[in-house]
Amino acid sequence: RVTVACVAANVLVWFEFGVFSFLAPHIETLFFPASSGLEVPLGALILLGGSFASRPVGGILFGHVGDLHGRKQALITCIIGLGLSTTLIGCIPTYATAGLAAPVLLAVLRIAQGMCVGGELVGSMVHTVESAPTDRQVYMGSLCMASASVGLTLASATALCLRSSLTSDQMLAFGWRIPFLFGLLLVALAVWMRKGIDESYEFRRASNRNTPSRFRGNSSSGSGRALSAGLPEVFPDTADIEACQAANDAPQPVSPLAGSKAAGGDGSETIVALSSSLPAAIQGWPLVRGLRTHFLEILLVFLVVSIFATSTWILFTWPPTLYQDLMKPPIGYPRLSNSTASSPFGNSTNPSYDFPWFGNGDDGGVRRSEISESAIYEQKPDVWLMHTLVCGLQSIIIPLSGLLGDAYGNVKILSLGIFFLTIVAIPSLAAMGSGSWFWAIVGQILLIACVGIIAGNIPAWMVKTFPFEIRYSSIALSFNSAQALFGGFAGMSATYVFKRTGQSGPVGVCLAALAAFSGTALLFSTRRSRMRAAFRREQRRMRMNSG
Repeated sequence: RVTVACVAANVLVWFEFGVFSFLAPHIETLFFPASSGLEVPLGALILLGGSFASRPVGGILFGHVGDLHGRKQALITCIIGLGLSTTLIGCIPTYATAGLAAPVLLAVLRIAQGMCVGGELVGSMVHTVESAPTDRQVYMGSLCMASASVGLTLASATALCLRSSLTSDQMLAFGWRIPFLFGLLLVALAVWMRKGIDESYEFRRASNRNTPSRFRGNSSSGSGRALSAGLPEVFPDTADIEACQAANDAPQPVSPLAGSKAAGGDGSETIVALSSSLPAAIQGWPLVRGLRTHFLEILLVFLVVSIFATSTWILFTWPPTLYQDLMKPPIGYPRLSNSTASSPFGNSTNPSYDFPWFGNGDDGGVRRSEISESAIYEQKPDVWLMHTLVCGLQSIIIPLSGLLGDAYGNVKILSLGIFFLTIVAIPSLAAMGSGSWFWAIVGQILLIACVGIIAGNIPAWMVKTFPFEIRYSSIALSFNSAQALFGGFAGMSATYVFKRTGQSGPVGVCLAALAAFSGTALLFSTRRSRMRAAFRREQRRMRMNSG
């Protein structure tokens, strides 16, 4: 029941959030009339990046609520805020009516949307994995990611239907508002579904065993040890280890993590020093304790999520821009005989080519420079159809990879996904920019398969990385920060690289380099988690022997 409620609501959330990027060209025309039109929707993409930049703030706020007052309360608050901001976007006047106030209002509402999304996806992942049986946690977590993929695919399909059914003038007049005006209805449905779910097992057990003050931690202790007592999967930090050794007369095992603090290897001393200067009440906040006790884990999760965020948003939002606005000629259009032949490793930037359906070039045919961008948009809806179908494939790959994670190990499958992405990123992006439908589909499917493997295993991995009492806040900070810095500006960065080089292959080079860096961070995180687990086992053995 928890999984169904979280997954179904997540589909609605990501539909509303994603439809903005797919309607970005129309939104830019109406709210940023001085920009460069449909060539590169910079105004709308900046708003997209701004909404991502607000996600860490929302993640911190809702993570605080989720860790102290329950995951359910945070999730319901997120969905209400998202529905209201989405509906208001569909109601605000355009630049022609309200002037400068129009883009300002749009920016404010988009930032509010981003804040709510920052708490929504993380909360649904945490709540679903915590509520799942141990042998199904990876699969259940993958359903949250799959639901986000389904929502984005539905958003792409909606954009396809609107573009196919309405003229360009109708889209600008009222068509772009339609998906946003459904926001209030969708959020009412999502709230109704979530009202009936229970808190996760771990949160209910902790609430029944202790008073609410327990969730505020013990600010006088170096790491909030009172908060973590009796909870499963609690990872001690270096201060915990030293305190345990000092408090126990029996010989204690030496922590494999102790050296990192002495050497300043994880930077935790600076965080501890800064947090010690905060008021006592703030020192007990989940995020502050998370930074103090699990700073390196937060950093490593941020680095691993960076490749997921970048590749996901390049795949979901950039291909239509690449295929129609950046490639010369756009994908599927014929080339002149003296143009570069289509191949998976190059794309001609020669603008001199003809369109047979507008006439033959030898007898007055119309060339690209004489055709409006809106006409090209209306003539090529198959770009959106192809993009929608290929993106929908990821919704199938993600849960399948979650099943593999439960069967063969979460970290193993996640590592394989990052490794394969490192290998296929360059040829796949080059194929997408080849100008050939066949190679574009092959390249996009290869990328989506790799990203789907990563997406299916990353939720459970993040949840298992942090102890229960700081989990929501810590994941929200690291996950949303990576989404803001990498995902939010992935499309603009890819467009910049393409415009500088004239090829899509260099975008793949950047993606492969980032994947290799994230894979290294995952290996380091795995080693650190194993050391923590080994120390916990030794601590339990010593307590049993002393008892």
